Amino acid sequence: MVCTCSASHNTNNYMQTVDHILNIIFPPDEKPKVRQYISGPIDSGTSVKLICSIAGGNPLSTLSWDCPGINSNNSTVNTAVLEVEFTVDKNYNGRNCSCSATHPIATYRPKTRHELVVYFPPGKPNLIMKPEMPWFIGNTTEVQCLSTVGNPESTFEWKTDDIILNVNESELSLGPLTKHDNMKTITCTVSNEFTERQSIVLTSDNTLLNVEYFPDITIDKSPEHIMEGNNATIVCSARGNPVPHVQWFQLDNNITEPQINQSVLHLLNVDRLLDGMIYSCKAMSSSNKFDSLSSEKTTKAIVYYTPNITNLEVLNGQTVSENEAVTLRCEVDSNPASTLTWRFVGNPSILQKQDDVSSSNYIIPKIKCVQMGTYQCQATNRINGTTSIDIKDIVVYVLCK
Repeated sequence: MVCTCSASHNTNNYMQTVDHILNIIFPPDEKPKVRQYISGPIDSGTSVKLICSIAGGNPLSTLSWDCPGINSNNSTVNTAVLEVEFTVDKNYNGRNCSCSATHPIATYRPKTRHELVVYFPPGKPNLIMKPEMPWFIGNTTEVQCLSTVGNPESTFEWKTDDIILNVNESELSLGPLTKHDNMKTITCTVSNEFTERQSIVLTSDNTLLNVEYFPDITIDKSPEHIMEGNNATIVCSARGNPVPHVQWFQLDNNITEPQINQSVLHLLNVDRLLDGMIYSCKAMSSSNKFDSLSSEKTTKAIVYYTPNITNLEVLNGQTVSENEAVTLRCEVDSNPASTLTWRFVGNPSILQKQDDVSSSNYIIPKIKCVQMGTYQCQATNRINGTTSIDIKDIVVYVLCK
């Protein structure tokens, strides 16, 4: 404002004026205003510009920032403006940068704060097993994905053998475990908005699951069919964790030495006495955590052999009286069971035929003199397409009236 002092006098037409400009010192009416040049969260590793401004006051206020950086004074005639630019890292998240204003009026000392929101990635995840491996089938356990916290909040993705699991949690529950879970790979990927924008992938190292279980036994032939006189091999394989040792037993006596994963039983020049023999394959593994793990499976030897008539007799004696009942018995040893056929040599037509029997009786209710003579028992079986026969004769004598 200009104040003018005027003087006049009634003589000599005297008129003079003097101007005086008033310089009033006063502070602004408001506090400083702070804004971020690009609003919103800032990615770690990038720069941010903060602008502090305040209008009015005489003289203009002096501005200062408490966050170190490159300062730029862009004040105008009526507005004090001070910018600061600096690069942020995760330690700046939540930090307050304050702009302070000072003025010759000592009572004017306002300060305006601006809180920084910095986005930064979580740390590379690490898998923690609870409890520690090895695990055992049937159990349920947890895998924890540990990662240092990022901003914003992290999301989690789990994979087993590259199959994505629908679980967005830092802890994954697995179970009940099966033997098929053993040796599966498991990984955890941690991400947030920062990693997605920066195309950063944070994945744990692949971890192989160690699930222990009882040996699983497979016998290649069960039962084992063998032709008498031939050789045979029976292979027993076992899969387990830990790796099992496999061994053959017969009547609780070991008949092979223990071998890893597989044992072969050799049967040489097989005799019919082995028919029906039971062989046991045992697989055993030793776990440091779960002690001894064992399984057992049996197989039976079925020996095929040709017919052998072991007994042919007349139960009530070879000499009988006319009209007496006569019973002829034929017993045979064979595998598979034989078909028995009875014939009267004097009349070679079939008297009687019985299928798949080991013994057969032929009964003559009342024998006649014309029925005296030789009777024949024929045993027949078929093995692998080959027919084998054994025949024996017996004579029946009749005391005729």
